[in-house]
Amino acid sequence: MKNAPNFKYHNIITKADRFLFEFWPDGSIPVPISDIIEFDLGLDIVPIRDLKRNYDIDGVLSKDMRTIWIDQYIMDNVENRSRFTLAHEVGHMILHREIYKDLTFSDHIQWIKLISETRISQYTWFERQADDFAGLVLVPPDQLLNVYAAKIERIIQAENSLLSADPYTINRYIAASVAKHFHVSKDVAEIRIRKDRLFPDKFIR
Repeated sequence: MKNAPNFKYHNIITKADRFLFEFWPDGSIPVPISDIIEFDLGLDIVPIRDLKRNYDIDGVLSKDMRTIWIDQYIMDNVENRSRFTLAHEVGHMILHREIYKDLTFSDHIQWIKLISETRISQYTWFERQADDFAGLVLVPPDQLLNVYAAKIERIIQAENSLLSADPYTINRYIAASVAKHFHVSKDVAEIRIRKDRLFPDKFIR
């Protein structure tokens, strides 16, 4: 596998923003990622039984970029994780098209073999970029800022004792509301808050 492109985080922000502008310009939340994949991008979403259990992966983008294989249990039962997995695989399509051109695999089993032969550092960077893209698509920066600011304002108005806590404790608390609003996991919400450098003291006067 080739090295992942040297995208900085701001480059991925731009690509995620362009993706949303093209495929979901009305900006409503939650972003309907599965509909975008099937109806706008024209990809098939194919559940695979025990993909996670047997191979420890949630999803795979096919070489021809026409199919996303996803663990069936996650698809059917874990909405937030399913949405992130699908957005992650779209991230590979948007960010790593040139890499996929040089790869040789025909199914998810061959993909597992291929990544097992890839340097860990190389594969980690490849996956991290797709994670960043997925987070930005599902939790767009402008909407995140609005939700975060509104939550801080409600905490202030309620004179909540949480205001005396350290910023990281407050952010963990807010992440639960962010996760619910955007239909993502709390982990994804916490990462997005951290990546956008949102801290209570910017809003508390």
